[in-house]
Amino acid sequence: MSMDHVVVTVDRHGNTSAASIPLAFDEAVRDGRIQRGDTVLMEAFGGVSLGFGAVEILITANKQTRPAADEHR
Repeated sequence: MSMDHVVVTVDRHGNTSAASIPLAFDEAVRDGRIQRGDTVLMEAFGGVSLGFGAVEILITANKQTRPAADEHR
């Protein structure tokens, strides 16, 4: 898989453990990398833990109702 299909947030958020997948998912929805009908593979690991799953996106977020993550700073 090429890196243009990978969402990496550790450089901005650090190691967020269990929040890594939701943070990356939110970023990709907000910037349009994830669209309705896409199938998304999610994976995270750390220490002796590993988690992964695949989901099909059935809804589209309303980008107008929530501020971008950078606007919280």
